[in-house]
Amino acid sequence: MQFAAIIGALVISACVHTAAVPCGDGTVCAPGTVCNLEHGQCLTPDQLESCVGKADGELCPVGTDTGICDDELCFAVACGDGVVQGIEQCDGAPPLTSCFDLGYDAGFLGCNDSVCAADLRSCHHIGWKPVAAPSTGSVTRLASAGGVGYAVRGELALRFRAGSWEPISSPSSGALVFSIYAAAADDVWAVTEDGLFRFDGTTWNRDTQVPLLDRGVVTGAGPNDVYLFMTVNSSRTAMHFDGTAWSPIAVPSTFVGLAWAGPAGIFVSSGSSVEKLSGGVWQSIAQPLTWVHHLTGFGTTVILSGTSDAGAAVAIGDGTTWSTYDITNELGWTTGAVLVGGRSADDLYAIAQGESQVVSFDGARWLRDGTLSAGGLVLDAIGPTVFAGTSDGIARESAASFAEITDTLPESSSMAPDLLPFSVWGRSCDDLFIALSGVSTTSAGQIVHFDGSSWTTELDVLMPLTAMSGSPNAAYAATYDGTLLRRSSSTQWIPTGDSFPTPLRDISAADDGTLVLLGDDRWLHVFDGGAWRSEQLASTIYPSDVLALSRDEVYAVERSGLLRWDGASWVLEPLPEAGTARAIWGLPGGPLIVVGANGQAWHRVQGSWTSKTMPYDEFLSVHGTSAEDVFALGANGTIAHFAGEEWAPLRQRLTVGRSVWNGASCTYFAGNSFPPSVARLRRSEPW
Repeated sequence: MQFAAIIGALVISACVHTAAVPCGDGTVCAPGTVCNLEHGQCLTPDQLESCVGKADGELCPVGTDTGICDDELCFAVACGDGVVQGIEQCDGAPPLTSCFDLGYDAGFLGCNDSVCAADLRSCHHIGWKPVAAPSTGSVTRLASAGGVGYAVRGELALRFRAGSWEPISSPSSGALVFSIYAAAADDVWAVTEDGLFRFDGTTWNRDTQVPLLDRGVVTGAGPNDVYLFMTVNSSRTAMHFDGTAWSPIAVPSTFVGLAWAGPAGIFVSSGSSVEKLSGGVWQSIAQPLTWVHHLTGFGTTVILSGTSDAGAAVAIGDGTTWSTYDITNELGWTTGAVLVGGRSADDLYAIAQGESQVVSFDGARWLRDGTLSAGGLVLDAIGPTVFAGTSDGIARESAASFAEITDTLPESSSMAPDLLPFSVWGRSCDDLFIALSGVSTTSAGQIVHFDGSSWTTELDVLMPLTAMSGSPNAAYAATYDGTLLRRSSSTQWIPTGDSFPTPLRDISAADDGTLVLLGDDRWLHVFDGGAWRSEQLASTIYPSDVLALSRDEVYAVERSGLLRWDGASWVLEPLPEAGTARAIWGLPGGPLIVVGANGQAWHRVQGSWTSKTMPYDEFLSVHGTSAEDVFALGANGTIAHFAGEEWAPLRQRLTVGRSVWNGASCTYFAGNSFPPSVARLRRSEPW
């Protein structure tokens, strides 16, 4: 920045413009003012004089407003002039802080040029995040209605509205809260040691129509349809509230520990049995669980969670017909105390009581969703957000989750115990393959497939696997001994019968049937639909990755540049600057992205190259769904994402990075480490 020694010199060096002359960015300066090109502002004589002898940053008058001194000149604090001034966090360029600094887990922090403040739209949370909530200790009760939530934390009642938790008066000071039910946003019932209390949005009042009780459960289907099951002097009692008064109803045959009311009916459970109120009479219903730990529902759907003969399980049905999901076998849970909550019957979450692992349900399958920072005690959705009460507070679910999935992979029956995930590839999030292999030349190989519900082993042989790829009509795997395997429609992997002179290291398949293979000793093999064409490159060239997009777009990455197949031979195209390239991804007729060592990335769009920098690592794998949704995985486990502007890191990482595949709503990362490291990032909204 240039300094003005004296005002006279400034006036002489600057240009005093008439109203017909623009100032830098197009601003038109009035006669008698001076144009400062650096700031794009027209300065009055007062602005030229008021900061003489003052330090940078001191305030100064700009007409009736306040400006700031800079180089002994008084500038109006103008958002958009390219200079960070006053309270501005940024102006043109991104802020110096990052999404990480602001508590996010991923994303690139931009600048909102309209207000010169940090733009958080590209910052993302991943997984379950603790949220600020008054008081300390466990949160044991959650309830919600109309987008407003209520919680019990120790002796304090909390309310969630307008995006934050606030303390409200407690139902009864120091009393244990057994149950809480929100009939409406400002109509909440709580059963405590001191009786039944009702909250009207401002205060809690004890309902004197209900006698003092030993214990109880309250539930309902709205303000005029509330049910109370309680024990009074060791006698079981049941009552119904119609909006005006309570009246007795039939008492279930056993003690009620759980209750839920909805369009499907009124259901209660003692744990060992479930009953439904029908025609004023309680009837025991058949259900698949041996013990019920939690009872809830949505509309006409009833949800039971607890224990089956196989272990932890969830039953979803209409009260007569049930679909049972064995969470123990599918997800490795060993406890039966399962708590369920969510937004709807096909958008559920479950936790094992006191444990941190969260699983989610999309109407067809349960998948690992992430982990809580403390043991979970209760789940419920408040508006669009799912919250978990934990042993140390409240956590909320994010739009993205990152989960290790290694224990969902089937165990290999082969002799090698040290299988590692070498490659991951898929057609969609419900049609995905992972190739595992031992580290020695005589180790075993295994291919597992995910069909949207479960993982199955499709190949289990005493043969090391090195890479996978495919197209909508075929899937391929390469082996260390030079064998190319193709998956038939019957899910069987069979050799193609082609032979190659060296072990195969990488493979890429295009939708039109074009294949390219990378072998040891600088061999490249291209299949153009009619025949294989093989070439051993010069000893000074070291290809590390291949990409087939079509017959006219076949590439290989060499450490100093990009190799392009012209139909007869390989042509080297140098990168725009020195570096060490490692991996490539692209779209037919579209952009190409090359990543490499030292956090380097090169983007080719419409024939022009640009260079970008990623978080420091040696990046070995890159894959995307579009030019604005690309993931890269580094050798040290660093994960980076490109959303169209800059590369940004994810806070999560693997021990060792090997391979990445990106789909529309899921991304899989494979780590070449033992025990096998495979992780899935699920995104319910695009980045």
